[in-house]
Amino acid sequence: MGGAGPAATPEATPRVFSGTSWVRELAARSEVARLGGGGGDRGAGVQAKPADLIFVSGDRSQVGKSSTCLGLLATLHEKLGYAAHELAYIKPATQCEAVQLVTRYALKHGIEAPTGPVTYVSGFTREFLAGNTKTSEEMLQDIEEAVGALRRTPGRRLVVVDGVGYPAVGSIVGLSNAAMARRIGAPVVLVCPSGVGNAIDSYNLNATFFEAHGVKVLGALFNRFSREGFYAVDKAEPSIRAYFAQFKQTQKVYACLTELEELKELAKAEDDGVTWGSAQAKAVQALLGSIPADGVQAIIQDAAASITSGPEPQAPPPILQQNAQTDGSVIVPKMPARTSVKRKLTQAEIIRRAKENGAKRSG
Repeated sequence: MGGAGPAATPEATPRVFSGTSWVRELAARSEVARLGGGGGDRGAGVQAKPADLIFVSGDRSQVGKSSTCLGLLATLHEKLGYAAHELAYIKPATQCEAVQLVTRYALKHGIEAPTGPVTYVSGFTREFLAGNTKTSEEMLQDIEEAVGALRRTPGRRLVVVDGVGYPAVGSIVGLSNAAMARRIGAPVVLVCPSGVGNAIDSYNLNATFFEAHGVKVLGALFNRFSREGFYAVDKAEPSIRAYFAQFKQTQKVYACLTELEELKELAKAEDDGVTWGSAQAKAVQALLGSIPADGVQAIIQDAAASITSGPEPQAPPPILQQNAQTDGSVIVPKMPARTSVKRKLTQAEIIRRAKENGAKRSG
């Protein structure tokens, strides 16, 4: 690469927002934008266009969603000229309380990456069903406000939203990935497994779930291909692209990616308690070399066009139509909603109660 790069920004501590603090944050940022803060040619009283959104989801946990988010951010920042303040990352609902590599990368490079408002600690769903947590609507409102605050930051161009687990994760509390994407108005890119039949079948299953909720699916990245053998990336990719060319002409294959040894080494380093070192740096460089810049550009362009044109009406499959309601021009599946709360437990109280009932983990 030649020459030393700029000194790394000191790693910051992730900010944690409650629903009410997000309201205050959003109000403060809106006032800054109203007064023309953030430099540039914004005049007083001129509200900038909110940043574009992309929601990254996948067919299961550990398929590579967060690594893909990291690859997107790193490519935009280090290859495509996006300044740190023009980008943001958030995982609005998570099953993991540990700080992930994508968040550490963002903070190290000055990219805003606040902690999302919802954490599924052990016992959370049981307490929700018992009426001891916020309602679905309250949690969706928290997520909408969190993402909205990031989008309205002066100078911001793109917010990358990281999904949790597979698309239906969170549906028990009314916060499936599709429900979140629909609420914030974000188009979706899926991260799917390698193969041919399995890859396409996974894509169709997961895309259908989002489309049944009226969410635009742009296409997919297919991940973790081998470099050799019958299912090597160079042998499988032509078939995947042939399928999309014949049967999914409005959606795209943005990339077919190989398994990265650097990410395996990273897991070992982090097991030893290393938060940032050579293994983390090598993983980022491997991702930069793996994800094609033109694929990233295509995702950003398609996301911007989708947000501009708005979501397309999507009718659910017949099996869902018998349990559907009309919401404007889009038919969405009905979902039971709890609107009352007995008392709102803190996260610590939920964890304590779960452990008292035999839970082995806290996240």
